[in-house]
Amino acid sequence: MTTITRNLPAALLASALLLALSSGPAFAQAAAAGSAPQTVNLGPVDQNHDGKISQAEAQTVTNKSVARIDANHDGYITAEELKAEEERIRALERQRQLAMLDANHDGKTTTAEFAAMDTERFSMMDRNHDGQLTPDELRQQGQ
Repeated sequence: MTTITRNLPAALLASALLLALSSGPAFAQAAAAGSAPQTVNLGPVDQNHDGKISQAEAQTVTNKSVARIDANHDGYITAEELKAEEERIRALERQRQLAMLDANHDGKTTTAEFAAMDTERFSMMDRNHDGQLTPDELRQQGQ
């Protein structure tokens, strides 16, 4: 049995922080030129709402993540427990994607809803609206 102790590497802390940030309110959009800078909402990680994440706040996120992953609370994280957590995260992502595609919110995506999302994405990428995607437009999308 492969185990990982509670002394987690920095990558897991970073993953936990990213998950916590992505599960909370979205980050504010970048401020328009000449306007006052907007506040970034750090979501549930910033527990005291001071606009910063302290080491203690980051550690709280890590502790919650470890407790969630270590399903049997034996002080070790096994490969099986990591796999279960990855599956949980994938399932949440699939639900999020379905919700984005499901225009009428009936819990399923029709081919028409899927096609509409694809058409919308194409339109956003086609910056000069000529009905064709150029290499420049594709490069801009990747940035």
